[in-house]
Amino acid sequence: MFSVGEIIDIAIQIEENGESFYRKALENTLDPAFKELLQWLADEELRHRECFLKMRASMRAASEDRLTEQVSGALLQSAVGDHAFSLEEADFSSIRNESDLIETAMGFERDSIMFYEMIQSLVTDPVILGHADRIIEEEEKHTELLQNRQKMQGELKTIS
Repeated sequence: MFSVGEIIDIAIQIEENGESFYRKALENTLDPAFKELLQWLADEELRHRECFLKMRASMRAASEDRLTEQVSGALLQSAVGDHAFSLEEADFSSIRNESDLIETAMGFERDSIMFYEMIQSLVTDPVILGHADRIIEEEEKHTELLQNRQKMQGELKTIS
């Protein structure tokens, strides 16, 4: 069973792993424009983590209905299954080029979106739901920026 607090702890871990991934990616990138995007993404993940930390700190014990919490936890456990949701660190040895890096980053972003959508279906606290909505929108923007970068890279390869 997962409590609402444990769900938020998983979200915090996802954001920490995303930040770590982008910071490591910075070390493996030479293109200044791409470095700027990666730095911004790392900072965004840090900001999301801080948001979840504040949520966890402000949660009211009285607002957690134990039965709902247990049912939600069972549903989450069932939905998560064996999916790691970016809880594992990325294997940089398998990333050969910028395209691989972008694909891996988009996988992190999609995992985050999927997890936060699950949170929305399991949590009733309007504050947490509002934060999840906002973070999902931001994660979708991250995916879009990465897709744009990928398209730009494809166009550059075609031109050269």
